[in-house]
Amino acid sequence: MLPSGTQVTMRYLRHFILLYVPPFEADSLTIIFSSILEWYFINLENPPSNAIKNLKENIVKSTIQIYNQIQNSSELLPTPAKSHYIYNLRDISKVF
Repeated sequence: MLPSGTQVTMRYLRHFILLYVPPFEADSLTIIFSSILEWYFINLENPPSNAIKNLKENIVKSTIQIYNQIQNSSELLPTPAKSHYIYNLRDISKVF
């Protein structure tokens, strides 16, 4: 922590980059994870039945919906005591 009144010089700041990536929209996530699930079904030695393949869209949409609910939940906000309540796309990808 810097003492009060101390400024960070431009010489020091030049070593850092600020990068912002906007969150993905639900449509983009649906396309990405539908493709992953489709690829998985194709590459199985014993392909699943058509009944299971037809559930692909519902699986993807419900997973994204649960992810959005968790992110927007006021009960699961990260705190110093519960810093593990930070969710990102890796958590969705673990489902698939």
